[in-house]
Amino acid sequence: MKNIFLVILVACSSAVYGQFNSKIGYSAWLHSMNNVDALYNSFSDDRPWLADRITGFNFTNSLELGVKYRVDRLTFELGIISGQGESKGVGINAGMNEEFRWKVSHFDYHLNVIQHFAGWGIGAGLANQRLRLREFNDISSKFVDITNQRQLAARIFVQVEVPSRTVSFCLRPFYQFGLDDYDISPVANTLGVSGENSQNLRIIGLSMLFFNGPQS
Repeated sequence: MKNIFLVILVACSSAVYGQFNSKIGYSAWLHSMNNVDALYNSFSDDRPWLADRITGFNFTNSLELGVKYRVDRLTFELGIISGQGESKGVGINAGMNEEFRWKVSHFDYHLNVIQHFAGWGIGAGLANQRLRLREFNDISSKFVDITNQRQLAARIFVQVEVPSRTVSFCLRPFYQFGLDDYDISPVANTLGVSGENSQNLRIIGLSMLFFNGPQS
């Protein structure tokens, strides 16, 4: 966190030499969590009475916020992305209604470096990425954490830019992959199934971003 604040401070103090802008936008993510999906599939296979099966979390969408500092054709960008999804299994077993509910949450801080060309750019970055999986507890009537972990992830992307003197637009497809695996054994233990105990989170996403102020 100290390094992030240092970058912001340098950007602000050097504003006379470049452009300092804020960003807001929307991101849609397609996840690849095959080992987590397999655990939920095993759980649902053991309960054939479920009319609606618990499925894996393959899609989330989120708000994206951040700031950027651009000098000539090079940009340094800080951002935050947060999103979540829910999966539910419902059925009737021995005359009784049964319901199983799970939520996934993603939250990451990321630092990107972008090289600009005429109307487009290419970039790469690092993210501090959190994966949080929660199960609904009938006793407390709340979702409780089963696993809540952070790992570093790398990101690569290209972007199409529509500059303006007031509000500029950017369309950015990206690919993000973990630099280490998450421990998903607590999920397997809670579900009472066997499977892989680790998961590398890979994401294919698309961000639609708006930046305030003039863009060169």
